[in-house]
Amino acid sequence: MTAAPPPRDSVLDALGYGIRVLGKPQFLWAPFVLYVILLLPLLATPGMTSYPSSFETQGDFEAYFREFVPMLAGSIVTGIVVGPLLSAVMYRLARQYVEGAPPEPFGPGIVGLAWRFFLQTLVLFVLGAISLLAAILVLAFLYGIAGAGVAILVATIGWLVVYLLVVLRVVLAPVLLLEGAGPVESIGKSWALTRGHIGRVFRWVIVSGLIVGLGAALISAVIAGLFAGLGQPAVGQFLGTLVASPIGLVGTIVVVLLARLLSSPVQAPPPPPALPDWMNPSGPASEPPTSPPGAAD
Repeated sequence: MTAAPPPRDSVLDALGYGIRVLGKPQFLWAPFVLYVILLLPLLATPGMTSYPSSFETQGDFEAYFREFVPMLAGSIVTGIVVGPLLSAVMYRLARQYVEGAPPEPFGPGIVGLAWRFFLQTLVLFVLGAISLLAAILVLAFLYGIAGAGVAILVATIGWLVVYLLVVLRVVLAPVLLLEGAGPVESIGKSWALTRGHIGRVFRWVIVSGLIVGLGAALISAVIAGLFAGLGQPAVGQFLGTLVASPIGLVGTIVVVLLARLLSSPVQAPPPPPALPDWMNPSGPASEPPTSPPGAAD
């Protein structure tokens, strides 16, 4: 297995390189198993094996809600426990694939890496909550001077713009955790690496996100549609999500390649070829070469 070629500013090249991982089962089995565990609570969804009954009475609704609560609680617990481990495994496999190393998803240090992913997610969640609180305060201020419609529009657009800019600046933070950086330190390093490259990061994230997301959605929709025709819509959604889940590794590889590109030292352009002394104004004065005897005849 060979390492990735030298980094180039081409998200399509990165996608073309990353998509080849789908033909390497040794890189896919661990994410697949973790996705199975992560999606297990969905098996307890009411109506998993058939269409849910209509809510004709209040009792029907209460019965459905009682069945729905265990699934929701199980999803939250598995998300907290398995989610960081899944992220750690995905990014570790992506880096190993890029470096041409053999896959070791659960190698030494995976528990510590998963813990740092959990802490980093917690930090980003707190930052998101603070930004949302700031948007609410701006909304309240604008409501008093411009009315509800203008206040909601301005606050929503402003929050979305700030949110997108922050996401683009911290998108490399998970990759930097692989290098041993702490949860907060990796966010700061990602902020520094992306400085002056927002346009490039936006292009890479949006293009790769659309292509990978559309591919996964298409596969999931086809499988869900097949099972819906058999009267098993929830089973189809479960299996569709499960089958499409390894495609996420392609997007993770693209992020690793982007971090590799932005971390590479800027290569200075090659110097121009040396000119002859008689053409170099800063060199010693010399006569231009003369034609050999008889050349003018």
